[in-house]
Amino acid sequence: MEFMDLILALNNNNYAEIIRFYNQSKTIKHIFEAGQKRTFCRKVVEYFSEGENINAFLRNNFTSECENYFESIILSNPLNSLIRIDGEENYRKIDPFRKCGFIFNIKKDYFAVPDEIFNIFFNFFSARSGAARNENLDIKEYITVLPDFEYSYKMSRVLLDPYFHFIKYLYLAVARDLSQTKEAAELFESSVKDMRGRFPMLDTIRKFIDSADLLGEIKKNPVIGGLFQRLDKYSEIDWLAVCVERFIKEAVAGGKDELMDALVKKLKPDLYYNLKSCKKSAGETDSAVKQLMCLGVCEVIYSGAQPVYMKLTAFGEKVFNILFPTFEAMAEDMNAKKKPVRRTAVITPDFKLICENLDIGQYIKILCFSNLLSFDNIFTFEISRETIMRSIKLGMSFGDFKGLIQRTVRGDAPENVMKTVSDWYLSVVVMCQTKCVLAGFSAAPEKLAEIEKDPHFTSSVMMKVKSNQYLILPEKMEAVEKYFSDRSIPMVII
Repeated sequence: MEFMDLILALNNNNYAEIIRFYNQSKTIKHIFEAGQKRTFCRKVVEYFSEGENINAFLRNNFTSECENYFESIILSNPLNSLIRIDGEENYRKIDPFRKCGFIFNIKKDYFAVPDEIFNIFFNFFSARSGAARNENLDIKEYITVLPDFEYSYKMSRVLLDPYFHFIKYLYLAVARDLSQTKEAAELFESSVKDMRGRFPMLDTIRKFIDSADLLGEIKKNPVIGGLFQRLDKYSEIDWLAVCVERFIKEAVAGGKDELMDALVKKLKPDLYYNLKSCKKSAGETDSAVKQLMCLGVCEVIYSGAQPVYMKLTAFGEKVFNILFPTFEAMAEDMNAKKKPVRRTAVITPDFKLICENLDIGQYIKILCFSNLLSFDNIFTFEISRETIMRSIKLGMSFGDFKGLIQRTVRGDAPENVMKTVSDWYLSVVVMCQTKCVLAGFSAAPEKLAEIEKDPHFTSSVMMKVKSNQYLILPEKMEAVEKYFSDRSIPMVII
């Protein structure tokens, strides 16, 4: 974004803080008037176009620690995309640059540098590095000579945001497999048609689903009894990152530690890695690079048909910490407070459920009782009698539905929706079938009476049907047989 756009978007207090900074630093004299914002932006850009002014300004207004941090985030971000800054310590180091309008807080943890300011300081810091050629300057210059079509198509950060596309196609595939509707299949096909032939995205998604235990199970058999309750454990960990980590080791690296060490271990979230420095040949790494991008783990810059630079995405950083755990990362994970779930979803009187930012466990839970209508950055689901019947087969009750709605929907759900859904759940008789073994025992009466009162025996049976006859789950038969063998009681099975 341009400097003027960001300044114009500021409220009066933040704008006054920037003006006060420049007046106190005795560099750019200005008055606080909303109508003077455009003039102020022009003065700032003109002033810092002179290298000597930059030197003096940095020396007189910032500590070397803050200046070095600002330099690192400028040079490590040659595309000038949004910058993620975590932690109070990093906030402290960047705050002086926020006060002078060099960086703006766009949303929580994400900051933007105005294009004019970025270009000035990128060139300044690059030139100051001396004779050593800055790799990020190479990237910057490479990008400027790319034809428009190549820039938009082959730059993974411009139109092919790796993590967004991985989540999009994965979630659409899961919706197709679980709902088994024509609409879900058409939604998937229409969304992926532009991706065919570009990257092995669809093939990677297919292989990943087959490798992930729950997703592969849904693909083979969408009607899984008790699925809704099983999903609880997947919200306790970053399950998707764990599955991707396992897939990288088994499918991408093929179990070869040398590929992991030569390529994956070299990646960082804040610096581009030059693939020319990889000790493996392009033939060995090309497939791995494409799959890592398709899994949303890294951003890739291509030159022609060859990848030349890579760095981790925010999601890739999570996967990397699982692949290569450190004591620091494990300590941070253990000490991290579980964020409270924000109720941001909306349910409408016409049975539409609109959500954002769903993890894989939450998403599948909602799919249990609704059909996905659309997904771009926002999920839109529709609840119907047919989807409620499906949810019953997956182990849901009206209590489960009501509880999930109360935890995710902002405000109260429409009365007509809750009343109708309750009627749908109560309109059917739910019969649970459990395969059991009917076991009858015959022996001396006193021995049978002793067995019947023994808690070690009764804990292995479901219930007593009648005298000396019990229902036992098939998986408990071994425990029953062990009960007799442990007590040296001879038993004959007929």
